[in-house]
Amino acid sequence: MSTRGISKEKAKKIVDTIKSKKANIVFYTDKISISLSSIEKAEFWKSKFPAGKIRLT
Repeated sequence: MSTRGISKEKAKKIVDTIKSKKANIVFYTDKISISLSSIEKAEFWKSKFPAGKIRLT
């Protein structure tokens, strides 16, 4: 039994949308989690909560 694959056009469109997507920056501690739009804002929160961590998704 074979499975139906996606066309090359659709695959290319999916890859292009993934590549063009902006990375999300998340600053989190044990009590809060904040989505940020720029790394400069992450620096601000890091100064407020030095034990916080930054995750790029």
